[in-house]
Amino acid sequence: MGLKTRLAIMMFLQYAVWGIWAPVLAKHLGGLESFREDTGFKINMVYITMAIASMISPLISGYFSDR
Repeated sequence: MGLKTRLAIMMFLQYAVWGIWAPVLAKHLGGLESFREDTGFKINMVYITMAIASMISPLISGYFSDR
């Protein structure tokens, strides 16, 4: 297999994994005791913090790897 083919498969699997576990995480969090009070807001906060961490982590890891 060529390099481009393997990279294309890897990128497809990356998005497939996100699509598999993201909806399951919301259902799991909704069933937890501490999330039952204000379920929608708390689950949204979990997803928002994951998005913010995904944007900030390359900057921080790049800073430390350059040192």
